[in-house]
Amino acid sequence: MRPSSTVSPAAWLPGRARRVPRVWSYRFDYAAPASPFGATHCIELPFLFGTDADWTTAPMLAGADPHDIDTLGRALRTAWLSFIRTGTPSTDTPWPPFTAAAPAVHHWHP
Repeated sequence: MRPSSTVSPAAWLPGRARRVPRVWSYRFDYAAPASPFGATHCIELPFLFGTDADWTTAPMLAGADPHDIDTLGRALRTAWLSFIRTGTPSTDTPWPPFTAAAPAVHHWHP
């Protein structure tokens, strides 16, 4: 993964987590093999919205395996929809809430 120029919310969440009842933090680490961008800002959008045909010319997905996009996209959508419905994301692996005492970050990758 390449360094990012964006500031991670994880850097400022610990101080705020005490005032917010429940917070979940994630990091989307997918990087297409032929993409010059690596795990870039907004890389989760093709996984969240659309189909292979919608993103075939996106440079950030150059060389991506459609199976990876489909599998990871289904898992991401399931977690987000669970969060919308219940207030808790549902994943195949544990995703504990982010707290000041336990600053958990869920990593999304194939």
